[in-house]
Formats: sequence, structure tokens, C-alpha cells
Amino acid sequence: MGCGSQNRMFDSLSLGTSQDCERLRPPCLQVFVIEHSKEVFRDYAAYVKKVELYKKPLWSCKYTGRGALTFEDALAEEQKALASLAKVSEAVLAFLLRSFQPSIVG
Repeated sequence: MGCGSQNRMFDSLSLGTSQDCERLRPPCLQVFVIEHSKEVFRDYAAYVKKVELYKKPLWSCKYTGRGALTFEDALAEEQKALASLAKVSEAVLAFLLRSFQPSIVG
């Protein structure tokens, strides 16, 4: 929601006079967000510096050890590895259950 729509929201409330609305209206802040890391910056220079860092191939997947990835690629690699691990875990669990209790798993 932009600042203009926030201002209209406050104007529509029954707060008294228009001076009361102006006094109670929150300040409009401009922020910069890095979506994949969920970081919020007020300072554009700090935002750009962090984006440049995340774009460098300095990162690695903590599960596979694959390196030379951008931050976003490393996150995607970790999610993929976790999904693969979950599938393997289910398969191993099903195998073990069939081995020890054939009546539990079809």
C-alpha cells in the first residue's frame, strides 16, 4: 500500500478536524526490499551494496557443498536438496517399515 492510500485511510477515520488527521498521519518512509533474503533497507546505498554482494558467486549450498553460487542460487539449491532428502527419507522409512512390519505398509 503506497503512502497516498495510507493517507486516504487516515483521512476517512473520524478523528476530528483535518489538523488532527495531519498530526496523526504516519510519516511516509521509502524502503528497499531484497525479496529472497527478506531484508528491508531505508538507505539506498546500503541496499545496493548488499544486492551486489548477493550477486557475487561467493555462496555455497550447505547440504550439497556446491559452491560458486549467487546467494539466490544457493538458496534454491538448498531447497532442492531438502526436497530430495525428504523423498529419500520417505523411501527409506517405507523400506524399513516393509522389512520389519509387512502388514503396516501395503
